[in-house]
Amino acid sequence: MAKFQVIYFFEKDFSVSRLVEVETVSEVIQNVKDQDGMIEFTDSEDTFHRFHLDNIKLVSIKTDN
Repeated sequence: MAKFQVIYFFEKDFSVSRLVEVETVSEVIQNVKDQDGMIEFTDSEDTFHRFHLDNIKLVSIKTDN
């Protein structure tokens, strides 16, 4: 399994990231495309995040090394 960082960018310099473990980057892309409405997850520091996709300006995916 590979690890990818999905970064959700909001207004200005604010962003939230999550670590996703899947086989390929195409799986991550499909997961992002399939998300509809609210996104909820707990990050690596045990911080719970909940936000609506309408508030997102950009989604970036990169390999986590």
